[in-house]
Amino acid sequence: MLVLFSKSNGEVITKDTILDTIWQGKIVTEDAVYVLINGLRKLLNDKAKDPKFILTVSGKGYRWVYEDLAYQKASNPNYSFLFIGVFVLLILTVSVWQLSNRKESNLTEIQREQFSKARYILNNQSENSEHAVTILRQLLLQTPSYEPTHEALIDALFNKATNQGFSDKVLVDELKKRLDAALKVNPDNLIFNYFQARVAFLVDWHFDKANKHFQKALPNVQAHNHYGQFLLAMRDFEGALYHTKQYQYLDADGYSSESAAWVYMMSANRKQAIIELEKLKPYSDDSFYYHVCLQALYEQVGEEDKSFSELIWLMRAVGYDQNDIDEISDFFQQNGLKGAYSWLLLVDKKQLNIGQYEAPMSLARYAAYIGEHTLAVSYLNAAKKQKQLATLWVAADPKFKPLYQNSAFQEFLASINLSL
Repeated sequence: MLVLFSKSNGEVITKDTILDTIWQGKIVTEDAVYVLINGLRKLLNDKAKDPKFILTVSGKGYRWVYEDLAYQKASNPNYSFLFIGVFVLLILTVSVWQLSNRKESNLTEIQREQFSKARYILNNQSENSEHAVTILRQLLLQTPSYEPTHEALIDALFNKATNQGFSDKVLVDELKKRLDAALKVNPDNLIFNYFQARVAFLVDWHFDKANKHFQKALPNVQAHNHYGQFLLAMRDFEGALYHTKQYQYLDADGYSSESAAWVYMMSANRKQAIIELEKLKPYSDDSFYYHVCLQALYEQVGEEDKSFSELIWLMRAVGYDQNDIDEISDFFQQNGLKGAYSWLLLVDKKQLNIGQYEAPMSLARYAAYIGEHTLAVSYLNAAKKQKQLATLWVAADPKFKPLYQNSAFQEFLASINLSL
């Protein structure tokens, strides 16, 4: 890539040229170019929106714009080698600067051992995670500018808070304070921005702030994943699909994710959703959320028998007994899926999560499907009061499409800063 820039004479290098030169016939997508360029920018502390080195030329490619080197090409036949030499020296300078700003990067032997111990516990002994958190808290008192300790502690606190549904106010407050402190150490740290974005979105429902920090967290792999989910909630289906695909490309585990199918379903692109699920079938037939997707998709395309069959699969998977199955089957025989959802809304006492979220959100979805719109909005307001996370995706959820013209539903969306 550096040689390409050195020979470009300030001209735009197209993505096709980069693909042909760097990968030379190997089958890769333009995502690979994106990752390469962003990696170089990170090394140079360069920014896409205010570039000093690499300019993105929309729809075409990239151009080298660092003026201090540009004039040397014409007069020096060894320019390419000089270019690379200066480039490497620049990277080393940036790296030294970054290290000098991580004042506590050289931990003592005891501190390194404690840090390794905490990470091992978090990765392998989740039941002892509180002990690991205590170790990390103590380490930060000794080395307050060491970013990996901040990252590990924030990760542990976030996971704990998530498992508790963000209901522990003391824990959430500590998480927020830790994030604020970490971002003062390095406001450009991808991990800090990633967690700040997720807290702003999932805890505070502060969408502008979440968007800002998600963008600063890119190209972190999980940032792509969760930024896609955020954009889906905002009904930015194109953006959601782009970042979901980025995640699937960059993370091997992402291939089996149903996220892309969900985006297609929520944007009413059912044909493409079917293609995505067909791709996953050999690897996901036992996956709960794969069957959740299938059930929703069959429902959307009017294949009620297939949708109900998937609904029964999900009910068995979460613990409904044969009596329950027999009862809901009778309702289905009488009135199709509306009958099945009527049973879930009005008769079912267990209210288990069958991929329609927990109550009251699940009840809102059942009510919306059978045409009980006033009841649906009532349950939505109850879900909002409980700060159920599923509330954040209501504007994009096709289950609530019958309510789009309902004034009470529109008022509900406005109350959480969402719109259609």
